[in-house]
Amino acid sequence: MNTILTPTGLKSVVLLLALVALWGTAFAVLKVAIRDLSPIEVAAGRLITAAIVLNLWLFLSGSRYPKDARRWSFFLILSILGSVIPFTVIAWGQKSVSSGTAGLLMGVIPLFTLFLAHFYAPGERMNLFQCLGFLLGFAGIATLMGPEAIMQLGGTSDDFLRQAAILFGAFCYALNAIVVRRLPETSSLISAAAVMTLGAFLVCPVVLINFSQFREVSWSSIVAVIWLGTVSTAVATVLLYKLIFLSGATFASLMNYLIPCVALVSGTLFLDEIIDYRAGFALFLILSGIGISQLLRET
Repeated sequence: MNTILTPTGLKSVVLLLALVALWGTAFAVLKVAIRDLSPIEVAAGRLITAAIVLNLWLFLSGSRYPKDARRWSFFLILSILGSVIPFTVIAWGQKSVSSGTAGLLMGVIPLFTLFLAHFYAPGERMNLFQCLGFLLGFAGIATLMGPEAIMQLGGTSDDFLRQAAILFGAFCYALNAIVVRRLPETSSLISAAAVMTLGAFLVCPVVLINFSQFREVSWSSIVAVIWLGTVSTAVATVLLYKLIFLSGATFASLMNYLIPCVALVSGTLFLDEIIDYRAGFALFLILSGIGISQLLRET
């Protein structure tokens, strides 16, 4: 067996690492956003900001939306599974769940995706290398977060519900990755713009109904929402669709092994969280898992 890294594989790795950076830092940014805003307000802010950015990007590129109903039905499903539901439930969960526990829970996305892709994504059936890689990657997450994060699973009833909400958000992301693979051939920019625009229209009425009175919101929360909408949502969604179309849902899900590492570092830099020696060993395990499951090819 020889190991090769094709140009397509290299491009996929670059896209994956970019997404890791964008989404790994989103944990810390989200913590700032929910200080003064409710979860649905944060979700709405992200979607509205992303929709504005992507539609402007679409207009400047000269691209236009498709007119067929089949594509728009996919866009609607993707907006619900990949944006509206997870943005809301994860923000609600992180109101009290620690970053470590949230990262551990989100780490199950590749396992969900692997299972779903085996049955619903053509050409992505599980093999021995994928199984070994995923197990190694999950071991890396467990090492990174430490036994105390695992011990937190459960706790009080409120803690359990918030953890379950984050887990449900992770499952929605996995489903979203599978649905993207079945989307009729469409540019990543058009797909992302359509999905975010529909998501914005879906959440706006909910925010208006729940809006009771004006209140002061700190500039830090406002800037955090704008950042989440522009960078962590608009740009990242375009990159995600490119990655899934290029290498499949299972490979794209591997970013969730690296995201906890970036989340840990960003938490240390911006939220004064403490990083320890486990991070280096965990990163080694995670990168090894990716290498075994995706970068090795038989020739």
